[in-house]
Amino acid sequence: MADPDLLGGQPVVKGTRLSVSHILACLAEGMTAEEIAKDYPVFPVAALSEVLKFAAEQVEKFRFANDRSKRITELHKKVIKKHGATFKRLAK
Repeated sequence: MADPDLLGGQPVVKGTRLSVSHILACLAEGMTAEEIAKDYPVFPVAALSEVLKFAAEQVEKFRFANDRSKRITELHKKVIKKHGATFKRLAK
Protein backbone atom coordinates (compact mmCIF):
# COMPACT_ATOMS: atom_id res chain seq x y z
CA MET A 1 0.00 0.00 0.00
CA ALA A 2 1.37 3.41 -0.91
CA ASP A 3 0.35 6.69 0.68
CA PRO A 4 1.85 9.90 -0.70
CA ASP A 5 1.92 11.35 2.82
CA LEU A 6 3.81 8.38 4.28
CA LEU A 7 7.50 7.78 3.55
CA GLY A 8 7.34 9.86 0.40
CA GLY A 9 4.80 7.55 -1.19
CA GLN A 10 6.89 4.39 -0.87
CA PRO A 11 4.87 1.17 -0.56
CA VAL A 12 4.56 0.23 3.10
CA VAL A 13 3.37 -2.74 5.11
CA LYS A 14 -0.30 -2.05 5.85
CA GLY A 15 -0.83 -0.43 9.24
CA THR A 16 2.87 0.39 9.71
CA ARG A 17 5.49 2.89 8.61
CA LEU A 18 7.75 0.08 7.44
CA SER A 19 8.55 0.25 3.74
CA VAL A 20 8.35 -2.86 1.62
CA SER A 21 11.90 -2.16 0.44
CA HIS A 22 13.14 -2.09 4.04
CA ILE A 23 11.55 -5.46 4.79
CA LEU A 24 13.06 -6.89 1.60
CA ALA A 25 16.46 -5.49 2.60
CA CYS A 26 16.14 -7.18 6.01
CA LEU A 27 15.39 -10.47 4.28
CA ALA A 28 18.30 -9.97 1.89
CA GLU A 29 20.58 -9.53 4.91
CA GLY A 30 19.44 -12.93 6.12
CA MET A 31 16.90 -11.94 8.76
CA THR A 32 13.93 -14.22 9.34
CA ALA A 33 10.38 -12.90 9.61
CA GLU A 34 10.54 -13.54 13.35
CA GLU A 35 13.77 -11.51 13.67
CA ILE A 36 12.20 -8.65 11.73
CA ALA A 37 9.16 -8.75 14.03
CA LYS A 38 11.44 -8.76 17.07
CA ASP A 39 13.34 -5.69 15.80
CA TYR A 40 10.16 -4.01 14.56
CA PRO A 41 7.25 -5.03 16.83
CA VAL A 42 4.72 -3.29 14.53
CA PHE A 43 5.61 -5.74 11.74
CA PRO A 44 3.00 -8.51 11.55
CA VAL A 45 4.80 -11.73 10.53
CA ALA A 46 1.72 -12.72 8.54
CA ALA A 47 2.33 -9.69 6.30
CA LEU A 48 5.52 -11.22 4.92
CA SER A 49 3.64 -13.16 2.24
CA GLU A 50 2.01 -9.91 1.08
CA VAL A 51 5.40 -8.17 0.97
CA LEU A 52 6.82 -10.98 -1.18
CA LYS A 53 3.73 -11.05 -3.39
CA PHE A 54 3.98 -7.30 -3.93
CA ALA A 55 7.68 -7.57 -4.78
CA ALA A 56 7.01 -10.38 -7.25
CA GLU A 57 4.28 -8.33 -8.93
CA GLN A 58 6.65 -5.38 -9.28
CA VAL A 59 9.33 -7.57 -10.85
CA GLU A 60 6.77 -8.96 -13.30
CA LYS A 61 5.59 -5.44 -14.22
CA PHE A 62 9.19 -4.38 -14.80
CA ARG A 63 9.91 -7.48 -16.88
CA PHE A 64 6.78 -6.91 -18.99
CA ALA A 65 7.62 -3.23 -19.52
CA ASN A 66 11.21 -4.09 -20.39
CA ASP A 67 10.13 -6.80 -22.86
CA ARG A 68 7.65 -4.40 -24.45
CA SER A 69 10.31 -1.72 -24.72
CA LYS A 70 12.67 -4.17 -26.45
CA ARG A 71 9.94 -5.18 -28.92
CA ILE A 72 9.21 -1.53 -29.72
CA THR A 73 12.93 -0.82 -30.20
CA GLU A 74 13.24 -3.77 -32.58
CA LEU A 75 10.18 -2.57 -34.49
CA HIS A 76 11.69 0.92 -34.78
CA LYS A 77 14.93 -0.56 -36.10
CA LYS A 78 13.03 -2.54 -38.74
CA VAL A 79 11.04 0.51 -39.82
CA ILE A 80 14.18 2.66 -40.04
CA LYS A 81 16.03 -0.05 -41.96
CA LYS A 82 13.18 -0.36 -44.42
CA HIS A 83 12.26 3.33 -44.72
CA GLY A 84 15.40 5.14 -43.54
CA ALA A 85 16.11 6.79 -46.88
CA THR A 86 12.55 8.11 -47.00
CA PHE A 87 12.92 9.57 -43.50
CA LYS A 88 16.17 11.28 -44.49
CA ARG A 89 14.54 12.84 -47.57
CA LEU A 90 11.58 14.04 -45.51
CA ALA A 91 13.86 15.54 -42.87
CA LYS A 92 15.56 17.83 -45.43
